[in-house]
Amino acid sequence: MLKQSVLNVLMYYDIFHYPLTIEEIFKSCDQKCSRAQVECIVEELVDDKIIFRFEKFYSLHNKLDLILRRLDGNQRADRYLKIAHLFIKIIASFPFVRAIFVSGSVSKNYADKNSDVDFFVIAAPNKVWILKVMLVLFKKTFLLNHNKFFCANYLIDSDHLTISNKNIYTSLEIVTLIPVYGKSYCQKFYEENEWVKDFYPNYPLPSLEQVPKSRRRSGKFIMEMLLSNKLGNKLDDLMLKLVTKYWKIKHGKNYKSQDDYQAAITNTKQTSRAHWRNFHKSVFVDLETKKEAFRNTSLVD
Repeated sequence: MLKQSVLNVLMYYDIFHYPLTIEEIFKSCDQKCSRAQVECIVEELVDDKIIFRFEKFYSLHNKLDLILRRLDGNQRADRYLKIAHLFIKIIASFPFVRAIFVSGSVSKNYADKNSDVDFFVIAAPNKVWILKVMLVLFKKTFLLNHNKFFCANYLIDSDHLTISNKNIYTSLEIVTLIPVYGKSYCQKFYEENEWVKDFYPNYPLPSLEQVPKSRRRSGKFIMEMLLSNKLGNKLDDLMLKLVTKYWKIKHGKNYKSQDDYQAAITNTKQTSRAHWRNFHKSVFVDLETKKEAFRNTSLVD
């Protein structure tokens, strides 16, 4: 029922201590509905003292500091996004980059003092790992390993755009991506991942009208020409092998099991994904805990 769906949305975002507006609740519902329907249900929940209203924001908790925290995080995300445009241009200049999205918390219009600007990058086929290594070397050499505004932690190749992990966490990451480079590849990515509508049927995809097309300027074009062959493919295989071995040695000991490690990273020929804190795993646990706590709440269809 829609009322439970609304409450589920608020519980999910409560994991991140993030109050929502009516519009955000509506877009995040897993049932097709109207904004007016959601607004009516939210008012009922407020009247029943199940949730709380602070001007335009709604939360499971009667705490003003959550609102202040959100507003501060929204302002910081705006600043971070403006700074990130310089680094978007830098990433776009690398060989084999086909599209760039801003991801992570900044794409959801929130950043705290410890937040990074994360990037989701689409690479040319068979070149994910050459690109990954080049980005890491640039960061270590020219940015002194500082990744505040240069954290390309998810790369996929343009021939394999469908995201296989189909769940509420991954689908939210997709619908909140901010496309910033490579218009046609961004469009293809959204077309390949229409399954997100099963989780977020009311969430509109962003306009691509202002997104620059993918371009290959002279230096980028020459580098791609030199490596668009069997040698380049073998080099990509070697980079995959070396990075996988290095990450296993450096980070493997930080996880309780091999399953936990593999949940945090994906190293395949077509994908490089590294979410070292394995945060998505704890999200599912926390969400079920919150749902259990609310199971005895009286909800009316």
